Amino acid sequence: MKTETQLDQRRRHIFEAALACFIARGFHQTSMREIAQAAGVSLGNLYNHFASKQALIEEIAHAEMDELAQLFDILKQDDSSLAILQFCQQYFGICMQPDYVLLSCEVIAESARSAALAELFLHNRQQLLDCLSDCIKLGTKVAVLAPVVPALSAAQALLDLIEGLAFRSVLARSSHKVATQEMNQLLHIIQGILHVQADDE
Repeated sequence: MKTETQLDQRRRHIFEAALACFIARGFHQTSMREIAQAAGVSLGNLYNHFASKQALIEEIAHAEMDELAQLFDILKQDDSSLAILQFCQQYFGICMQPDYVLLSCEVIAESARSAALAELFLHNRQQLLDCLSDCIKLGTKVAVLAPVVPALSAAQALLDLIEGLAFRSVLARSSHKVATQEMNQLLHIIQGILHVQADDE
């Protein structure tokens, strides 16, 4: 009889195989049988762990939240201006991974078809938005930031700017050097939006 740890490892293995299939072929073009073959398990074993493709997509939402947790930690630093700049660089790095872009496009399309799935991913984004907004509010309170718009609007603008630049860089197949230059330019724009205060101000 398999232990709980072994079952968790098998479930993780199946999930990673499903991710690879979804990235390569898309949600709708991938069958449960193909996922089982990719994972090297029987179809029945796959269904023991995930009852449907929707269950696998829901698992993606949970995995995304785990990945976002490291960003929450960054934003909880005492130095708000440094925290936000580090967050922007880290989040840009996540967003500009080709696999992340492909999977995000699939998620957006699937969420448009399913209100339940949309709610899961929107919950993740709202958590990120709230954490970033709280960091901006804290920076404003201690006078290291002076955003030109309300904190929530500034946070939304930052996420949109980072995601838009990252996705464009991937689609344009920009080199790492070009992407880094564009990110540095974006950081100047973000500093303008937040009016990051210099030490001598």
